[in-house]
Amino acid sequence: MPLLQPIPIAAPTLAAPAASRAAPQRERRHGASSVFPPWRASAARAHIAIARARRPGRRPLARPAQRFAGRTTCGARLLGLALLALAIPSGAQAKEAEIHLLSDLQHLELRIGTSSTGCPSGQYWHTGSGRCSTAVALRTDTTSRSCACSCPTGQTGACTSAQQGSYTVYGWLLPPHGTERISHNGTTTWRNCQVSRSTCQASGPKPGTDFPIDRSFTSMICSSSDTGYSAGSALMDNTYRNQLISYYRGLGTAGRCPERSGYTYWLDDWWSRASAIGHQKFNDAGGAAAGNVYRDFLNKEMPGVWDTNIRRAIDASAATNNEQGAGGIAAGNNECQRTANQLWPGLGVKAEYVLKSGNRCKVIS
Repeated sequence: MPLLQPIPIAAPTLAAPAASRAAPQRERRHGASSVFPPWRASAARAHIAIARARRPGRRPLARPAQRFAGRTTCGARLLGLALLALAIPSGAQAKEAEIHLLSDLQHLELRIGTSSTGCPSGQYWHTGSGRCSTAVALRTDTTSRSCACSCPTGQTGACTSAQQGSYTVYGWLLPPHGTERISHNGTTTWRNCQVSRSTCQASGPKPGTDFPIDRSFTSMICSSSDTGYSAGSALMDNTYRNQLISYYRGLGTAGRCPERSGYTYWLDDWWSRASAIGHQKFNDAGGAAAGNVYRDFLNKEMPGVWDTNIRRAIDASAATNNEQGAGGIAAGNNECQRTANQLWPGLGVKAEYVLKSGNRCKVIS
């Protein structure tokens, strides 16, 4: 059982009774000498007091020792009660006891215990505050726990993660040496989950995965939704734009969509030749004054110019780089591989062009 630190109690000061302070004057009135040694003066005063007490009709005075005892302090009385309580043997034959003196400067409370702390239930004496108290905050401790972890999208592997937390420990510092007595731990505050070990890495696509050629390498015109589709004159009908795309995709084995640069070049050449012919016919027919529509005259010449000039020119150009055969296939494969390297860097993904697809690729390994 912990012992309390000793509480010093000053020895009570016994005040001399008022009667003894007035004794020299009374002694002189009764003829007693005023020049006595201290011990003789005290004895003389005692005899006088006893003599006066024996006078008929007077109440006997208490002896000096009794009167002094009546003037002891409250603290001395309580200390006497404490010592008396310690002297009474208990059933447990305790060899130690705890004495608590509690005071608010108006009241003094004495508590004596032989088998408890002397504090109310649920409390202990805390040396930090020097009083009985409920559990107080002693320190802050840290802890950790595992938490869920997964690789980011597009990566494979494994990872482990942990979560750090902190909590307050409550209890007391017991006398005499401030030994900790733990009551309980406060609620743990957890931080965000942190990855402590990871083998996650980007995962390559499965063979057969389909993807388009990246537009940053080459801008191919495959439909009206592609940027650059509206190249050429604003007076040109879209029918002829779609005709040019379709012809490109039908060339030889590769069947690629026209790249934007070639697409724009052939539309401009085609319109220039057709509009020159259509403009002359428009003027010959009386022009706008005759109610003719200029746009209609120009577009009517587009099919004839295609057959006699543009188609033959495209075929001749394609023959120079074998666009219809191995040249077109190699160009498509190159663009697909560059796209794969950009999508899955460092993974060694192999890709190739899908024949007759216009601008599609597939993963082969």
